[in-house]
Amino acid sequence: MASPRVFSQLSQPLQSAPVKGLGAHGLAQPRHLRARQRQTATQSTAAAGDTAPSKGFLGIEAFTWQKIIPLGAMFFCILFNYTILRDTKDVLVVTAPGSGAEIIPFLKTWVNLPMAIGFTVIYAKLANIVSTEALFYVCILPFVAFFGSFAFILYPMRDALHPTKFCEDLLVKWGARFGGPIAILRNWTFCLFYVMAELWGSVVVSLLFWGFANQITSVDEAKTFYPLFGLGANVALIFSGRAVKYFSEVRSRLPDGVDGWGYSLKGMMGMVVIGGFLITAIYWGLQRTVVPKVKAGQPKKKKQKMKLGMGESFKVLASKQYIRDLAMLVVAYGISINLVEVTWKSKIKAQFPNPNDYSSFMGDFSTATGAVTFTMMILSRWIFKKFGWGVAALITPTVLLITGILFFALVLGSGPLTPWLAGIGLTPLMAAVLVGAAQNVFSKSSKYSLFDPCKEMAYIPLDQETQLKGKAAIDVVCNPLGKSGGAFIQQIMIVSFGSLAASTPYLGVILLGIVLVWMSAAKSLNKQFTELQVQEMQAKLAESKASLPEQETFGATRKFKLTSTMNAEGFIETKYVPLDDAQKREELRSAVVDCRNRGLHQAAKWASEQLAGLPAAGLPSERRVGARGSGLSSAEEESDSLLLARTLFDAKEYRRAAAVLKDVVGRAALFLHLYSLYVAGERRKEDERKELAGPLGRADVRNGQLDELEMRLHEECVKMQGAMQPDGFLFYLYGCVLADRERKDEARKILLEACAAYPCNWSAWQALQGLSPPDVQTGMALPQHWMRDFFLASLCLDLQHNEEALGRLQKLQQAFPESDWVMNQAATAQYNLRNFDEAQALFEELRRRDPDRLEGMDTYSNILYVKEQYVELSHLAHRAAVSEKYRPETCCIIGNYYSLRGHHEKAVTYFRRALRLNYRYLSAWTLMGHEYVEMKSPPAAIEAYRRAVDLNPRDYRAWYGLGQTYELLNMPNYALYYFRRATQLRPSDARMWCAMGQCHEHEQLGQIEAAIRCYHRAVDHNDREGIAVHKLAKLYKELADTDRAAQFYTFHLKRLDEEQSQGQDVAEALEFLATWNKDIGVYDEAEALTARLMDFGGPHRDAAKGLMREIRTARLAKLGATEILGM
Repeated sequence: MASPRVFSQLSQPLQSAPVKGLGAHGLAQPRHLRARQRQTATQSTAAAGDTAPSKGFLGIEAFTWQKIIPLGAMFFCILFNYTILRDTKDVLVVTAPGSGAEIIPFLKTWVNLPMAIGFTVIYAKLANIVSTEALFYVCILPFVAFFGSFAFILYPMRDALHPTKFCEDLLVKWGARFGGPIAILRNWTFCLFYVMAELWGSVVVSLLFWGFANQITSVDEAKTFYPLFGLGANVALIFSGRAVKYFSEVRSRLPDGVDGWGYSLKGMMGMVVIGGFLITAIYWGLQRTVVPKVKAGQPKKKKQKMKLGMGESFKVLASKQYIRDLAMLVVAYGISINLVEVTWKSKIKAQFPNPNDYSSFMGDFSTATGAVTFTMMILSRWIFKKFGWGVAALITPTVLLITGILFFALVLGSGPLTPWLAGIGLTPLMAAVLVGAAQNVFSKSSKYSLFDPCKEMAYIPLDQETQLKGKAAIDVVCNPLGKSGGAFIQQIMIVSFGSLAASTPYLGVILLGIVLVWMSAAKSLNKQFTELQVQEMQAKLAESKASLPEQETFGATRKFKLTSTMNAEGFIETKYVPLDDAQKREELRSAVVDCRNRGLHQAAKWASEQLAGLPAAGLPSERRVGARGSGLSSAEEESDSLLLARTLFDAKEYRRAAAVLKDVVGRAALFLHLYSLYVAGERRKEDERKELAGPLGRADVRNGQLDELEMRLHEECVKMQGAMQPDGFLFYLYGCVLADRERKDEARKILLEACAAYPCNWSAWQALQGLSPPDVQTGMALPQHWMRDFFLASLCLDLQHNEEALGRLQKLQQAFPESDWVMNQAATAQYNLRNFDEAQALFEELRRRDPDRLEGMDTYSNILYVKEQYVELSHLAHRAAVSEKYRPETCCIIGNYYSLRGHHEKAVTYFRRALRLNYRYLSAWTLMGHEYVEMKSPPAAIEAYRRAVDLNPRDYRAWYGLGQTYELLNMPNYALYYFRRATQLRPSDARMWCAMGQCHEHEQLGQIEAAIRCYHRAVDHNDREGIAVHKLAKLYKELADTDRAAQFYTFHLKRLDEEQSQGQDVAEALEFLATWNKDIGVYDEAEALTARLMDFGGPHRDAAKGLMREIRTARLAKLGATEILGM
């Protein structure tokens, strides 16, 4: 077992490579590898070119037009085909012999959905095998071939292919309730056409086209052109509708004896085939002209993750709320439109029983849909610009809900309207058909113009792996699943109530519930989409900050503040706006005086640091501070008793200070009186704890003043409810008392009042931080004050949201360029991200500014410890001891120094000294636990770690230390529990998952499948040390799954070769892969691997010789068999 001590200094690798490589449980890597990683960590990325892009037509780059125009043409051809196929499939299955609209629910559920799932599985496997371009051709060409063969082969042979007599007998035997399934069997070629036409919409439109468009367009291009380039494409609806109408009219002019439907079917499918070849040709051209330029202009991608199977992909996607909400939008649309559409189509068949009339009406319907969609496309850009993404996403469900209610109302209650309808020349049936058509027209037009662009924009911020498999899961499975869900509901209704008409009232109620769920998912997705846009914006700023004059490193003077706002189109924009520091400066100066007068020295110190961190404003340094909100305007207005009490408080004579102020009137006097009692009670509690249990023991001791303080503070806070100027300091003290009594919800509420009443009291924010839920943005109503930014930055750091913390600190540093607190927090965030060089540079800048500073220097000592910089750590410990010997930070630094030297007993001595100075000093508890592990004293280590998690349950290092210690004690069940707690706090840390995996592997548990799942999670979270990949290879080898084992051994060997490693792991991988390649007949690769294995001595060389003989024997045997067959 390696030292947990080393692991405690590190966090999740997210940016640069670590200086000291660690495995699970903190296993140190060889020194030559650590040196190579340190060199990698300091390398900078290549700068992007600074040539300004040339502007083309309408101020838009020519290269953008090269992408957008062909994409628009592709979309035109795809929708032209889709409209013809959609109208044709409905006519085929609804008007077929023995069929009707009731067939559609059964067809979508029992035929369409299984085929969609089957396609998705095949697509995912092909995506891991063939290139993206080849995958496009493999997907689209079978569609083109089928539609051509259907018109010229299958349809003319329908009578021979359809089991009509058999199905008529089944219908007599089983009854009309099973008419839908029987009709599917009876007209199976028509149903196959229906399913292929449905898949055209899911596969070609949603997956292939939009997936390709998302890959070659940026967010800026998408938000401009996604709503617009569909204008030209949706003209296809008008043209295709006219084409369907034309062929319907041609049938009526054909001579008798000619199959009119077969004639027009050949014409329409001929157009579909031509359109398919045009789509393929445009795609081929874009691959040759545009895609290479797009790839050349993209930043160098990180090493790709290992490909996952489709089942594993679904598990990953199901764990992401973003993908779940996006899937809910697609499923809800499918269910909703299907609930209305099938009922409407049953009315169409009743009105137009003749296929020609039915087809002609659907042609008019498609033309109307195209015209309305064209208009909506024009309006959509204005909608995005005026109201943003969230409102645009809500329009489609709103339209569908309103029009659906009108349609169902007319179907159910048309009786009273019959005379009026007769007066305008309509029957109730025809009125229902027209209202249903209007409902479908507006629903589909809003889908094409708003819903689809919103959905596709939501994919763009995602990574490529999630885009690829997310779209496959959502567009190909969820789309049919939504339609099949609506179909399944209708099947239940038909079987339960006997007919579609009888179930109509219930379908209306179900539609209302589905649309409400849809709207809820859209609102949730809007929030997440906005957050991703913020993150993307921050990433772009990080890449281009060298080119921005305002974007400098921490410590430089700022003249502008970076702000992020939502623009008119619903996207995040950044601006540099001038700061007005006068208000901040006045508030902070008042806070320094007010906090100092009340004995809140840490809050006063923090406010002073931020005051010094503001840029120079040319204001007089001796400016008189007013008494705004303090109750004290000047020393002359203070009573003699208050001056005495403050002096006694500073001298730590708390009870005397409280007694002096017992009868003094005034808010400041009241607070100092109660606060003195509180601090006196805390001091007495600490004394009793030491007397009863010692510095490392436990004792249930409480502050004896809490009861009296709670009663008095409650009375005062009740009096202040509704007051114009409530005393934020009294609220703060009341919140602390409630928190000490474990009434956290009440304490949180009161502390929020304190922060709102007096925002510049940093102590109140810190107390609130300890009680804040993880999702503080939605869990608490924080006051809208600039101090809120400091609080959120500090909380993100506490919750290990380090990248978000850095983003917030970057904004704060714009306003407080000289703030040591901001720089210290930024250095800590970089340390948590394992960016040790960046963190060290920031800490050294802090020391240059303030050589005697001790805040944060314990973290700096951790960095020096990890990097094994003995001399620098020695100098830091000496300077800290000279500055202030008896400070917890100093003791921690000296303890780190002795630990690095291997003097663990001395290290424990200094960590104990730190705890005697401040028993709540979290780092000392955790580090002392590590030292006890090194000293082979598990009970003492467990006690230290438990004290750490008692003080801060968010400290994942202490939970991890507990897991390690119990693993040392050979108690894997306990270790697994604590590792799981650490993983919950750091779910993106691969080492946590590796630790859990090793526990599951333990011989007492033997949970191999669980271990494999953990190692897969580690691989997914960038397992830099390669432990998870190696473990997976060995486990799959033990399970005799040689193909999967070979996959992971290959990945493992590639990583080892990149590190130029020549150890036992390399020999193991070479031997297995050579054997596996021999077994599958890949003899050239097997020989190459075996030749490498020859370089190793001992048993590996002997094994390599044996393998080489086997390979040559197998090769000769194969050659001999080939010669025999050739004879």
